[in-house]
Amino acid sequence: MLAVALAAAGAACDATGGPPVSGTGAPAGSPISERAAVVAAHATLRAAVASLLAADAMEIEVAFSGSAGDGEGEIRVDRVAVALDSVERTRFEADAPVIVSELVLVSGTLHARIYQDVEDPAVIPWAAIPVEDQGATLVNEAYVAYGRIAGSLDDLVRLIEAVPGDVIPLAERSDNGRSLVGHAFVFDAENVARVVRELGLATAVSEDVHGETRFETWLADGMLVELRASGTQFHDGEAIEDLFYVIRYREVGAAPIAPPSVVR
Repeated sequence: MLAVALAAAGAACDATGGPPVSGTGAPAGSPISERAAVVAAHATLRAAVASLLAADAMEIEVAFSGSAGDGEGEIRVDRVAVALDSVERTRFEADAPVIVSELVLVSGTLHARIYQDVEDPAVIPWAAIPVEDQGATLVNEAYVAYGRIAGSLDDLVRLIEAVPGDVIPLAERSDNGRSLVGHAFVFDAENVARVVRELGLATAVSEDVHGETRFETWLADGMLVELRASGTQFHDGEAIEDLFYVIRYREVGAAPIAPPSVVR
């Protein structure tokens, strides 16, 4: 599970130093100074997100910690059928029970239930909610931890391109035999709030905002395969401090997503 990766990923966020990264003129861990290289990094990210979203089916793993609780989740997305199947487990306090949230979107209906992990899921009923034209929005939100990082990956790219801040090439790393190329995008959270407001990415945006907002994007073969978000993040415009997310994406073959068998 991804939870074990949080500590290592957090350490990687602070990694600095290294030889110049090709095409940037900056060593790993140092901000890019050339405007053309910044534009190129943005264009590369946009293309990598487009490649990810072009995949028909995806498995998404999420791990998170911080002020919103600690937890992990797994999401399977079928973009062709506009369907998803997900489970998320969150512990809000050290001695509190784990809260399990399950969502299944299929045929324009969102099936949902929430329960504690000490309960028997076999006796927990589902609520069935017609979502009609909102299905595509729900699928897009699934790629960014259900909108906790941005409204969608496309919105995240718009935000990264528009907010003034540092673009930092990261030292190349290996993951399951793949070479991953990464960049960190680091902003003053106040500037992020301002741009969220200017771009209309949320109907209401927090006014009293502090700290830093950081995103890390890791690419393999031209596709976004890992996204990390830390510091102050914006969920529907609300600034939430002290968060850390790791989201990993893996393309899979399409498999039918069926509605749950018990519906309230």
